[in-house]
Amino acid sequence: MKRPHEPLTARQPSAAHLIAAAVLLWLVWLVRAHHILQLPVFVDESLHIIRGKIVWEFSDWGESLNPKKLLYYYWIGLFGLNAPESAWLARMSTALAALPGAALTYALARRLFDRRAGLLALVLYALVPFMVFFERLALADAFTATICTAAIYTSIDLARRPAAWRGGLVGALLGLAVLAKLIALPFVLIPPLAIFLYDRTPETRYTPGAILRAVFARSYRRPLIAAAALFLVVLAPSLTYVIGKEITGTKDRVVVEEDLYTADNRVEQIAENAERTFRAAITLLAPEFVALA
Repeated sequence: MKRPHEPLTARQPSAAHLIAAAVLLWLVWLVRAHHILQLPVFVDESLHIIRGKIVWEFSDWGESLNPKKLLYYYWIGLFGLNAPESAWLARMSTALAALPGAALTYALARRLFDRRAGLLALVLYALVPFMVFFERLALADAFTATICTAAIYTSIDLARRPAAWRGGLVGALLGLAVLAKLIALPFVLIPPLAIFLYDRTPETRYTPGAILRAVFARSYRRPLIAAAALFLVVLAPSLTYVIGKEITGTKDRVVVEEDLYTADNRVEQIAENAERTFRAAITLLAPEFVALA
């Protein structure tokens, strides 16, 4: 595997390679857009469509600033969800966001490995049932994944060529990812991890001290300050709304569902979730895809 700072091969991709990549991108779109209303509308989708109609009106600041999947609502709201075919529009806008996600996945695999790995990543992206299912529904998960992939790619670029504007771009993308879905918050660890992996040698141990020494190297200070600043700027309107509601004690919107993180027995909950994840993977990832991966 290439280290992030190693240049890509100077030889330009062949015409056959570019045609194959373009065909696979069309396959990504075809699999997601074809008969997109075949599945009945899920209850969460209907709620997303309702909020997608409201956020652009700015008549209810709670709906327009509450960070819970906010960016996704603004995205699907761009497509005129007041029309009778709002379910089709919401799903199609989600499928549309899959195209840059697929292209970024190709670029990331090519950056880390080689062009053949990029094509293999596109094949998996196009056909793996997990991706097909979520990108055919009006749900925020796949939309968030696209932004997270962009953040990972730019984090590698930042680690390879530190600059304040690259740090700002990484921070802005991470802020947008969190606004798309709060579950993206752990991705804020990606930039320091990318920096550490860029600077490490085979003798370097994966310890918190080693990571901190790499992150706080002089060449990365300004870029990471810029990243933190842009991250907060992107989140500032929603954070101001949430903090204001906390201070005044007038919380009228749910930001995080409490039943997602509260449990009587945390160990038992983690074990149960791990078992469910394993069963879902076995069910949805066919053996041929596991072998191909």
